[in-house]
Amino acid sequence: MSLHPHLDDDVLDPDEQPTDRISSLRENITAEAFDEWYHEWKFRKNIREGNSYFNKAGYVPDPERHSPSSLLQCQRKTYYDNENAPEEEEAPEGIFWMGSKFEEEILMPFLEDMAEDIHHRNYVQNSMWVDFELEHDETEVHFRGETDPVICDAQGNPILITEIKSKKTLSKFEGVENPKPDIHHKAQVHCYMYGLTKSFERRIDKAMVIYGSRNNHVLQPIPVDFDLEFWEEHVVPWAARHTDFRINDELPPAEPQFSWECKFCDYSQRCGQTADPGFSPDLFPPAADWKDVDVDGFLPLVEYPQRKVVDYLRAHAPKGAKLTPTLANQHPELTQKFDIHPWTCGNCENEYPFGTFGWDGKTDRSPWCPECEEDRLRGPLPPEQHE
Repeated sequence: MSLHPHLDDDVLDPDEQPTDRISSLRENITAEAFDEWYHEWKFRKNIREGNSYFNKAGYVPDPERHSPSSLLQCQRKTYYDNENAPEEEEAPEGIFWMGSKFEEEILMPFLEDMAEDIHHRNYVQNSMWVDFELEHDETEVHFRGETDPVICDAQGNPILITEIKSKKTLSKFEGVENPKPDIHHKAQVHCYMYGLTKSFERRIDKAMVIYGSRNNHVLQPIPVDFDLEFWEEHVVPWAARHTDFRINDELPPAEPQFSWECKFCDYSQRCGQTADPGFSPDLFPPAADWKDVDVDGFLPLVEYPQRKVVDYLRAHAPKGAKLTPTLANQHPELTQKFDIHPWTCGNCENEYPFGTFGWDGKTDRSPWCPECEEDRLRGPLPPEQHE
């Protein structure tokens, strides 16, 4: 007699090949299924961690509000991000995950052991919140964010703030006698030092930016002391300027602070800073004329990741946002859920519903206009996409 009679019907005969079960598993373990599961997993995780506002489609922070991690980066990139412009690339979730695991499973135990070795009543707090407001030249700015691990004393007072950043390589620091942190990381810990000083009403002016290699777990710790001049003349004015851009609905200039910002930017084609504009110059105006595109709408003949398309369409549904013909061809499964803009001829201005004729999806040669045969068709330009 079986010790588990309720399992008898489910136990496989050793000689039986569970072909139906294997087939079902293989059919359902797909990239699409994982994408849907991962999106739902993040949704539940945000709720558990008290960040449910991240789940709102098109979440847009108040113009006065600034995340410490965005300070001193390209004003335009930050503007696009805050105003929920459609992103052209998927977020590097794998890198984010590895960075979190590096912090949680390696750096936290190291910091805890090191802090206790220094003094038995020291301990490490996973994070602390900063939330404070300032005024600069009559502009109100609001800083709100969460630190990385903070070494505290027995009363819970912060002693040393850390900011942990994982990098593929630390070669830039090799042979450097007094290495400096990236300026936006310096700005980030300054925001934490200032905010915690206000919260605890005691001077907190020491921080450590810790870079770690994802390849071999080598560390490069860099101490940072609070620099009032840097804070008042660089960080706060940057935040106030960004707030003014957003309040006035003014697209900031493209001012990347670092050589890598354009290369890894989610909005490089929208901004016009990419070497590959993503469209044929004989179909659209010269690439230079495509710089400075505002936040609304998809670029015609540019492919976007499906998740970013869905997020944008849901967020901008009240404005009449629709799929472009390019995106309808790229993501046919979305055509059952969202409306589609028609093809348009720039020469005769005739419109043709999506699906009127076939197209191979190659964005460097969209269909010729069947009426005038003088121009290739395109979807609507960004300003034309919202009703």
